[in-house]
Amino acid sequence: MEHSGFSIEIKLAYAPLCNFDFTHLKQEPIVQEILKGSMLYVIGQRPMITFDNITFDNKDGSLNFETKLEGTSEKMNCNLPVYQEIIELDDTKAVNVLFGSYDKTWSFETLPVSQVNGIQIFDKDMRFILWLSPDKLLHLFWNNIVKANISGDLRPFTTYLVHYVGKATDQEVWQRLTGHATLQEILSIVLIVYSQL
Repeated sequence: MEHSGFSIEIKLAYAPLCNFDFTHLKQEPIVQEILKGSMLYVIGQRPMITFDNITFDNKDGSLNFETKLEGTSEKMNCNLPVYQEIIELDDTKAVNVLFGSYDKTWSFETLPVSQVNGIQIFDKDMRFILWLSPDKLLHLFWNNIVKANISGDLRPFTTYLVHYVGKATDQEVWQRLTGHATLQEILSIVLIVYSQL
């Protein structure tokens, strides 16, 4: 018996965001510009991913770390060169890195550092360059925007339990998702702690 059908390929306009990150980033003009014209959104669930065992290799100027899927033994090994087009091309210039965690009791004094939910990168004068969550790193990597070496099974990190697929036809996606604001704010507004490297 023959079957007829069609195939649809969907490209993400922006990396998957957890509730906490979306609550803060939806007001950013650059995020709104990226999402402008997007009409579909998905509300899904997956264990949180963290950056763990972060070290810095002075020899090749790179951050080395694992990404771990909370509550599982799944991990990927990653190497992120700091001196590349999206961050800084001149390896004689300093780059400042801040690590952040959603855990309000989190802190660190020296490398290696673990349980990191976000990395912010600034130039030598503390002008913002780039923010990375584990999901955003993967998104930028797959879209050839950031250079990194990543090894391990990616499937567990990109598998979601989908709760809702919505469309935003009369509003921009970030405005439509504001309709879900009560749920998001209950789940999202927590103290974020940053420590500087």
